[in-house]
Amino acid sequence: IDFDAAAFVTHGLGPGGEDIHYYNFDLQSSIPNPIYVMMRDGAALAGQRSIVDRVPGDEGYTDFWRIVEVETPPDYTADSIRSFQALSTAGFSMTESPRLMNAPIVPAGSTASMRVDGGSTALETVWYRGRLAHHLVFDEAPLELTSFETVPVAYIFVTFNTNPDQPDGGPASGFVREPGSDKTHNVVEFLPSHAEYSPLWMVQIYDNAEFDNVLDEPTARAATRFPAGTALVNCPLREIAP
Repeated sequence: IDFDAAAFVTHGLGPGGEDIHYYNFDLQSSIPNPIYVMMRDGAALAGQRSIVDRVPGDEGYTDFWRIVEVETPPDYTADSIRSFQALSTAGFSMTESPRLMNAPIVPAGSTASMRVDGGSTALETVWYRGRLAHHLVFDEAPLELTSFETVPVAYIFVTFNTNPDQPDGGPASGFVREPGSDKTHNVVEFLPSHAEYSPLWMVQIYDNAEFDNVLDEPTARAATRFPAGTALVNCPLREIAP
């Protein structure tokens, strides 16, 4: 999948009216899955891929992963364990970390070529039940579990061509855009430089009659909004205009 294609990128606004672009990775859960990182003497074990036990299509899958550090003994051969089932029977010491990764699992060959502050765009591999799976990494800001052991969440304010209280309204009608442009007035609450930034956004829908008035986070908050739902979307920022 080419995630740089128009269908996967949205042009919007930052909290201060900044010109931003973000990727769209669809609805996600705030409950992270574990990703097992093999260690040796406190450092990642060279030559060993991490291990996961869920991919898209599995119940409970999410793009967000809680890092679990697995300390391996001196006689362990890197990359010889390739599934959670084998790992669970090995009896190695495991330590759950509060650190999180935003790493969507995607088809082989997929690309997403932009990162805020020039982060790595490489497609990486992990073991999933003895098979290789591929994932992207978005690390524009460090992420840690909340006190509820969930992925932190921030607001994104959006508006659609047809309001959600009308027939065929909401997401199916598409975002409102400036005439002759791809620019929406979708507004994210925080940028990656803010301590409360998260790429997992809770969607807040505002009345499309106020599109011209919404130019930043304060005006988005002041706009008439529809009852808040619980939709959470993974939309990591890919670009912030200087």
